[in-house]
Amino acid sequence: MTTTATAEAEPIQVLSSEERLAASQKIVKRNTYIAAGVSAVPVVPPLLDLAAIGGVQVLMIKQLSDLYRVPFKENVARNVVAALVATLSSRVLAAGVVGSMFKVLPGFGAVIGGLLALPAVSGAVTYALGKVFVKHFEEGGTLLDLDVNKVRDFFASQYQVGRKVAAEPAPAAA
Repeated sequence: MTTTATAEAEPIQVLSSEERLAASQKIVKRNTYIAAGVSAVPVVPPLLDLAAIGGVQVLMIKQLSDLYRVPFKENVARNVVAALVATLSSRVLAAGVVGSMFKVLPGFGAVIGGLLALPAVSGAVTYALGKVFVKHFEEGGTLLDLDVNKVRDFFASQYQVGRKVAAEPAPAAA
């Protein structure tokens, strides 16, 4: 890592490509585990957990935007997230909503919804979103020029990888 200074601003840290990729991977994994964790909390009302997960995903995009020095606009990020999530199959989307709704059922329903279905879906979607943005930003893209149709297949493949990542236990914080 090198540091450069500008006349009116604080020193800017310049990361190598390898350092930036490692940092981006940490951001994606951390937010994958946070999204899965948020969705596992049984006391969060149904559908409010989905809003909280969306907030985690937008925050992750903000963190990646900062890392890649890409201008960030929350409304654009939310729209891109919604468009990408909409490309998933109806079965995947239904699993997320049904998982959220199951949490209101006492006992077994809370276990199915809060500990099994929704964390897996929310973690996998968050992981896939992160991977899409890392790839896009690495290629010099911005929030405004991400073409959902062009990244749809990559998003779907990363969703499958994300299912495995979200199923792993989160590492202990250092």
